[in-house]
Formats: sequence, structure tokens, C-alpha cells
Amino acid sequence: MNKKGEVEYVVGWAHDHTELVKKEKDLIRINEELEELNNLKDKVFAEVSHDLKGPIGNLQVAMKIMLEMKSSLAEDEFDVFLENMGKSLTESLQNVDRIN
Repeated sequence: MNKKGEVEYVVGWAHDHTELVKKEKDLIRINEELEELNNLKDKVFAEVSHDLKGPIGNLQVAMKIMLEMKSSLAEDEFDVFLENMGKSLTESLQNVDRIN
């Protein structure tokens, strides 16, 4: 202020936030994309897990049955059990290979 009490000049500064706002919007967009990808990953793993649990569970049950009934199974019945277990195992391994 001058001697008369009048404002003669004002000191200040300005800062351009344009780049900061752009980067913040980019981060928000990237975070949203990452959340979508994470949700997709969760869905894929849930499906893969489900697809693998069935055949593996079947193998487990078949093995228990074979062990419980091994003395009463005819050789051809035993062979059928083993053949079915082999097919189920092959299918499970192919499912795992498809993940890669």
C-alpha cells in the first residue's frame, strides 16, 4: 500500500494443474482397467478350479471304490476302472495344458 492506503500492486503466483489433473485421470482409468482384469482373472480361476475338481474328485472316488472292492472285482472290471481313471486323468491334464 502507498501512503494514501491504496493498493499499488498485488503479489501472487499461478500454478498450472493441467498436467497433474491429466495424470490423476490416467491413474483412475488405469486402476479401473486393473480392477476389471482382476475380476476377469478371478472368474477364469474359478472356472478352471471347477473344471479340474470334477475329474480329480472322480478319480479319488474311483480309487476308493477299487481299494474297497479289489478282492471282489473281476479282472475285466478292474481294467475298466483303470481305463476310465486314465481317461479322466488325461482330460484333466489337457485342461491344465490349455491354461498355458
